[in-house]
This record gives sequence, structure tokens and C-alpha cells, in this order.
Amino acid sequence: MVNHSERITLLSARGTEMKTRCLTVLALLFSVGCNASPCDGESIKSHFDVGVEIDGPLSIETVEERQMAEIDLGDGVQRLPFGRINAEWEKFKSRVVSGDCIFFFTTDETTWEALHGREGYLLVRDGEPVDAIVTKVN
Repeated sequence: MVNHSERITLLSARGTEMKTRCLTVLALLFSVGCNASPCDGESIKSHFDVGVEIDGPLSIETVEERQMAEIDLGDGVQRLPFGRINAEWEKFKSRVVSGDCIFFFTTDETTWEALHGREGYLLVRDGEPVDAIVTKVN
């Protein structure tokens, strides 16, 4: 049987636990608003194991202008974004939803000197990369 003073201690502990839970939930809610934007290029760098330069966010139109290429597919010269890897670009582009960001990336000079440099575009959703298209390697 629980006596009166034990019951008060138990209720007090439950009240403290409930206050702690409420404060934790409030802190999480407010921290979401204080976090870096999902389209923050600096935070994207943390997803790379090597040094990298980031440019963006970029619109689909800007990316297509930058990557426009003339290619001969046998039936004449065509202008296509990303040239021969246009199908890969179209698949990448089809994954873009409202709120997503596209960034250009290029690994730092040391990776190019060591013959493992990369550059291309990242599709970022809620601050996390969800797809990439690599446009240059060495």
C-alpha cells in the first residue's frame, strides 16, 4: 500500500517527467525553424567525403542552359541538355518535387590531381541528397 507522502512523491515525479517531455517537444519544434535551410549549399558539403565546391540552388532552366550540347545522333545534329546522357537527365528531372533544390558540385583540386575528381548535379530534398548526375570524372 502506498502512503500519502509516497503518493505525492510519485505524482511529483510524473509531473516533472511530463514537463520534461513537453519541453523536449517544444524545443524540437522550435529547432526545426532554426535549422539551416534545406537549400543551404554549405550544409550540403557535409555529405561529401572530400573537399567540394557547391553552386546553387539552381533552377532546372539554368542547369539545362549550362549543359546544353549539340550532338549528332546519326539523323542530324540535335541540341539537348546533357547531350548523350540526356535520358539520365530526364530521369533526374522527373524526380524533382516542390521544395527540392538542385546544386552543382565539383570536388576540390586535390581530387582532380589524384585522378578521382567528380562534378555534376545533386538533387536535394529536406537537406538530404536524393539523386545525382555526374557530368565529369577523371
